[in-house]
Amino acid sequence: ENECTVYTESCDKDCNAECENDCDCGNKCEGLNYYYGGSCNSDTCQCAYNVENCDDNNLCTIDECTTNGCQHTQKDCDDDISCTVDTCDTDTGECIHTPDDDLCDDQNPCTEDTCNPQQGCVHDAAAMNGEVCDDGNPCTEYDTCNNGVCQGTEKDCDDDNYCTQDSCDSQTGECIHDPEPMNGQVCDDNNLCTIN
Repeated sequence: ENECTVYTESCDKDCNAECENDCDCGNKCEGLNYYYGGSCNSDTCQCAYNVENCDDNNLCTIDECTTNGCQHTQKDCDDDISCTVDTCDTDTGECIHTPDDDLCDDQNPCTEDTCNPQQGCVHDAAAMNGEVCDDGNPCTEYDTCNNGVCQGTEKDCDDDNYCTQDSCDSQTGECIHDPEPMNGQVCDDNNLCTIN
């Protein structure tokens, strides 16, 4: 069934008629003006449309008229730099790329993490050399950064007793002086009147 209302008796395209029926008045675009819901006027043989301007007055969208209606696409401000926050200035339409150092955190206390808006994240190890850190080992002390690595000095658990085996508890960092493993081992009590 033809849903078009036909006015063939009064509309003659040879006489500058725009339409013979409603189907001749399909959706169309003229610039950013969207013409839709067209119908053929039987008296004038011209199409009558509803009109919508596709300009949304938002400088941060790209406005387009299609036969399916107005489309507003957000302006792409992605600069492909992972540590910048990319936005569009609604007053000017200009893209803004704001560096955010927090987006460059590499979880390494021995690097200085910054965002270079042209290059991306920069992890500077030299800047942290000599800074106090924690290497996570309770059996080291005086931990400092050295070229991006946190390093400490092994804890000295020597109790100057030949008859104990000295070590550091890796869980607590406490020094352990165990006499049992040394039982029966030769030692020197520094007494010339005893036999070692």
